[in-house]
Amino acid sequence: MNAQLACGPGRSEFLVLAERLGIDPGAMADPRTELSFAMAHRRCAECKSKEQCRRAMREGGALVSAVASFCPSAEVLFDLAGRQLRLPPGIAIPD
Repeated sequence: MNAQLACGPGRSEFLVLAERLGIDPGAMADPRTELSFAMAHRRCAECKSKEQCRRAMREGGALVSAVASFCPSAEVLFDLAGRQLRLPPGIAIPD
């Protein structure tokens, strides 16, 4: 992972945080998981707390807890990171 990862033009805070957490969008085999990721990414694009988010990521690194108090996608990030830690690539969580 790139130590100089930053939020630049065309690179949302959501994608930066997801990458830091080890979330791989390409490893999502479940359409519901992909939808959750896409919806959370969209929420980030429209979020009014971008500067607070950038500051929290600078100070708190890759911890969801660094943004949990204000991030509308924190729960989704936590869930996606947990799913990828527990499941091998290509394995979906059953209904």
